[in-house]
Amino acid sequence: VSVSIPRGVERIGKQMFRGCKSLVNIIIPDTVTEIDGDSRGYANFDECVSLEKIELPESIKVIGDNIFRDCPALTNMRIPASVETIGVQIVDESVGLYNDESNWENGILYIDNCVLASKKSIDGICKIKDGTRIIAGASFEFNPYYDNPQIEKVIMPDSVTYIGDDAF
Repeated sequence: VSVSIPRGVERIGKQMFRGCKSLVNIIIPDTVTEIDGDSRGYANFDECVSLEKIELPESIKVIGDNIFRDCPALTNMRIPASVETIGVQIVDESVGLYNDESNWENGILYIDNCVLASKKSIDGICKIKDGTRIIAGASFEFNPYYDNPQIEKVIMPDSVTYIGDDAF
């Protein structure tokens, strides 16, 4: 199933597509600036187990909590430069992104120039790569696939403009 959100929609509310198990593709128009999240873990695309790819338009500024939680087929995602804030655990349990080693660098999951998660293998010094703009909420907290990292020091580039809630 493919869904095209009509042009003119500016905000996608909480749990809009939650549990749409046959949703494979969604087209979001460039009028959308915000996708609401849900701190309880039930968010817009939660349990969209067939969702493979998400292309966010350049108009998106806010990505809320848990947006793409439990989307195991999601293997391709792009975060545009327009994004200013990213909520907690937006790809939690989305094993397609977690299992793609090309998304990882030194135990940190990067999508474009944003940090979304980390592995326990980060011990001692954690160096965020140059050019990183956003550290999403709960990026270095516990996640279901890796234990908590044991970070003693964080080296962060000047390019970081946002650090989300509970990032460390």
